[in-house]
Amino acid sequence: MEVWGSIDLLEGRVVRLVKGDPTNTVIYSNNPIHVARKLSTLGLDGLHIVDIDAALGKGRNTEIIKTIVENVNTKTQVGGGIRTLEIATKILDMGVNRVVIGTALFTNHKLVSDIISSYGPERVVAALDYGRGGVVYKGWCLKAHMSLIEGYNMVKELSLKYVLVTAIERDGTMTGPDIESLSKLAPEDRAMTYASGGISTPQEVSELAKLNFRGIILGRALYEGLVPPNELISAARKNSLATD
Repeated sequence: MEVWGSIDLLEGRVVRLVKGDPTNTVIYSNNPIHVARKLSTLGLDGLHIVDIDAALGKGRNTEIIKTIVENVNTKTQVGGGIRTLEIATKILDMGVNRVVIGTALFTNHKLVSDIISSYGPERVVAALDYGRGGVVYKGWCLKAHMSLIEGYNMVKELSLKYVLVTAIERDGTMTGPDIESLSKLAPEDRAMTYASGGISTPQEVSELAKLNFRGIILGRALYEGLVPPNELISAARKNSLATD
């Protein structure tokens, strides 16, 4: 199982939002480049970069992201406010491996098709963020009026190969992943999915690995230092090998 480290950018700083709330923010660094370099030495499979300002329509951290890509020797994927082909093209052409599309899944299917036509389905990740009320989008401000399963059906209709699923009520809380909902996903859906939200211990990582998720995204678990990162990564590798 792959392990990616999250770098959330807000006003040029590395932060974590608790449950996606911009007013409840933990600030980790004023130097995103340093953070990216440090994370890239841990043996992660990639860096998951989220431009929170762009997601909220309050500006962009494009130059910081470009500098990160130029300074790390690892895969990167970028999400947050990618709602036009121009923006997607700019990000992919700077060397980012994949763009993460959220809002456009619900508002602009043509954009998704255009990105796939230009770059291929391997360069796109579909973001399905969900809470008790179902799937949400546009910086988690709007409800899509569909269940998580319905979201997966839509993603497959769009011919996308990867999904990032985030339990927003657990995101940034380190209270554990939403195993109840995640375990109900079909095996073929789990195989295309990166799970995110609340993952913080090797035991939780092992549980997701045994469910054969494609990967996980870690945020606060890497920054808080309560568990050595190598133990989290080892749990993903060990259990994945055991189930192959």
